[in-house]
Amino acid sequence: SPIRFATTQILPPDGVSSAALTITRSNASRAEMLRNTANRYRVEIHKKHAIAFACIVFVLIGAPLAIRFPRGGVGMVIMTSMAVFALYYVCLISGEALADRGHVHPGVAMWAPNALFLSLGIILVSRMAREVATARGGGWDDLIFTLYQGVRRPLARFRRETPT
Repeated sequence: SPIRFATTQILPPDGVSSAALTITRSNASRAEMLRNTANRYRVEIHKKHAIAFACIVFVLIGAPLAIRFPRGGVGMVIMTSMAVFALYYVCLISGEALADRGHVHPGVAMWAPNALFLSLGIILVSRMAREVATARGGGWDDLIFTLYQGVRRPLARFRRETPT
């Protein structure tokens, strides 16, 4: 069968053209394989450093939560820490999958969860100085109330700003 190149010109089949095309395709697939391997190694390098830095990020999130809900009990501590870790893990694994396929730069994919949780930690630490003891007790009901207020306020603002 004739070999078709990028142009519309059709070359007659000969041994040299067929060999060149076969070698080019082989080299292209090998280059793609090497690129994917390099991406995986870059992801692993960034992941090692990002997970180590995550310890600092988790402290910045955990300390303000512990002060905000002092009487929540062990159940609240375990549930909150598991929820934070699960969300972090999902973000990390999703970023790793995207970076392994070459859709996202490995550094961005591995450090994005840290950046997200670091910003949350900084917000919580900045609010920590304003926290005072409350009569509500800091238990499960206070957690539910705080989450409800955190969702209700932005939604109320959104409703006011949205024209009907």
